[in-house]
Amino acid sequence: MSERALLKTTRALSARWPHPVRYRNTTGAKHWTIFAMYFPPVDARIAHHDHAQRQMQIPDKPGADPVRGPFPEAGHGAPDGRVLRHMNGPETRDAQTQTQTMEPAPGTDPLQQPRPATRASSAWQVLKAVFVLVKAPLTLMAAFPAATAYLLSTADHSAGRFLLFLLGTLFSAFGSAAFNQWSERTRDAEMDRTRGRPIPTKVISPGSALALASLFSASGLTILFAFLSSLAGIFALATIVLYWLVYTPMKHRTPWCTEVGAIAGALPALLGAAAATGTVTPAGWSVFAIVLFWQMPHFHPIAWRYRRDYGRAGFRMLAVVDGTGRQAANRSLFYAILTLAASATPILLGAGPVYWLPATAAGAYFLFRVIEFCDVRRRDEAAGRLFRFSLVYLTVILCSLLLDHGLRIH
Repeated sequence: MSERALLKTTRALSARWPHPVRYRNTTGAKHWTIFAMYFPPVDARIAHHDHAQRQMQIPDKPGADPVRGPFPEAGHGAPDGRVLRHMNGPETRDAQTQTQTMEPAPGTDPLQQPRPATRASSAWQVLKAVFVLVKAPLTLMAAFPAATAYLLSTADHSAGRFLLFLLGTLFSAFGSAAFNQWSERTRDAEMDRTRGRPIPTKVISPGSALALASLFSASGLTILFAFLSSLAGIFALATIVLYWLVYTPMKHRTPWCTEVGAIAGALPALLGAAAATGTVTPAGWSVFAIVLFWQMPHFHPIAWRYRRDYGRAGFRMLAVVDGTGRQAANRSLFYAILTLAASATPILLGAGPVYWLPATAAGAYFLFRVIEFCDVRRRDEAAGRLFRFSLVYLTVILCSLLLDHGLRIH
C-alpha cells in the first residue's frame, strides 16, 4: 500500500470510529495505526497492553521517547512524520481528549481493573464482617458448655424451649463480643493479630458496631427473661457486664484480667442450668468449674505467642509483664491441675466409664502438654501445641459428659 493510500484509509477509519490511539509503535509497522483506530477503545487498550509487554523486552535505544518510541519526531515508526501529523490534526484533537479520559490510571493493568461489587457480594462481605465482629467461633465455644449444662440439668428436652435457650445465649454472647471490639477498636488497629477486624478496616463503622452490639444483647436478654427464667437472664446480663465493662478495661491495667475474663467465660454454664430448671444445679456448677479453670492453660499460651502484639497495644497480660514466660507457664500448670480436679466432679455425681475413661486419657495428655509448656527451651513451640489440644480436651470432656448422660437416662 502506498503512503497516499495509507493516509486516505486512516482518515476514513478515523471518521468512522474517532478513537485515535496515542501509543506509539516501535516496530515500524504503519498498519498498526489502522488496526488500532478501527476497533473500539477496549480493543485498542488490549493491543496496547500486548504491545507494552513486547516493548519491555526491547532494549532502549539512545534518545528514544518512552511514549512515542525511538523516533521522537514521528509516530508509529514513520520517519517522515506524516502519520503523526494526521494524528495530531485538528480533526482528531477532540477524539484524543476523549481517549485521554478513558486511559487507565498509571501503574494499573487495564485488563485487571476490579469489577464493581454486586449486591450479593456486598451483602456477603457485610455478613462476614458481622461474623468477625461477634467473634462467632469464641461465642460458639461459650455456648457449648451452656448447652451441656442445660441438657445435664433436666430430662425435659423440649425442642422449642432448647432453641429459645440457644438463641438467647448466642445473642447475648454476640452482643458482649461486639461491645468488646467496639471498646478496643483503637488498640485492635495497633495489633497485627486484630488489625484486620471490621472496625479497624472500616468495613463496619463504630456506630454501626455499637448498634449491633446493643441489638444482639437486647434480643438475647429479652428471650431469656421472657421465655425461660429470670435467673438465666440475670446470668446473661452478668456475663455481658463482666466481659465488657470489667474484663475489657482491666486488660490495660493488671494481669489478673485473665481470671476475671475466665469467670465471664464460664458463667454461660450456670446460665444453661438456670434456663433448664430455674435454679443452679450440681451439674451446672460442675461444668462451670471445669470451664473456669480450663481457660487459664488455654489462654496463657495464646498470650505468650502474641506477647509482642499485646505489649505494643498496651495490654498487661501476664506474658507481657513477665517476659521470661515463667509465671504464665507456672500459672497454666496450677490451673491445669485444678481443671483435672474439676473434671472429676461429674464422677461424684454419677458419671460412668463412658465419661471417665476418655476424660482420664485426655486429662493425662493435657497435663503433659502443660508441662511441656513449662520447659523454657521448648516454650515457643509448645505454646501452639498446648493451645490446640486444650480445645480438643474441652470437646472430649463435654461430649463424654453428654454421651454418658444420654446412655444413663435411657
